[in-house]
Amino acid sequence: MSEKIESLLAKFGCKGQRYGEHAQGTPLFSVDEQLAMVGISWRESPAGWNCLMFECNRDQSAYRELLTMLICEVSVMMQKWRGPLHGSVLRALSVTAIAEITQPRGVICGECKGASKALSKGKLRKCPACHDGHIKWNDFTRYAIFSQAAPIQHERFIRYIPFLTSLVSWLSDARGIAIASIQKQLEKERLDALKVA
Repeated sequence: MSEKIESLLAKFGCKGQRYGEHAQGTPLFSVDEQLAMVGISWRESPAGWNCLMFECNRDQSAYRELLTMLICEVSVMMQKWRGPLHGSVLRALSVTAIAEITQPRGVICGECKGASKALSKGKLRKCPACHDGHIKWNDFTRYAIFSQAAPIQHERFIRYIPFLTSLVSWLSDARGIAIASIQKQLEKERLDALKVA
């Protein structure tokens, strides 16, 4: 985990130290301790940090934690929901929200596989199905992600869109808090460097 946090912080330009592991393979410092060493607090936004860890490092443990947090959040949002509600729907809403936040350019095109060029009549041409290799987020792309986790009819999915929008907004705010804490630390490091120079 320490290398994953270090690589995440390195993507934003934060200075960090390399922390070793015990002979048993467990990290010497907890996540909180590692972030505290560079002056950043995990507790400000655990969902935001897990989102960044998954987005930047494809960290599966962060993804699982984030998924659990979002399922809890959306179940609270849907307390007054009338009608049947299966757990797979809560999971599908959470998976879709994570996909939308961690892939801001949109879903990778299935025809060109993100290359933005496709073979047509023996020639490489601009892909007609996407824009720069990605299909922008809309209700149909959200439905495509959602239906992989909970296959339902599109008409039924439309009823979940307000909850999905709220969940995406909640996760975006959490991610923004985590990024703001990194930016605050970067500014502090820049000011410290100016004082030394």
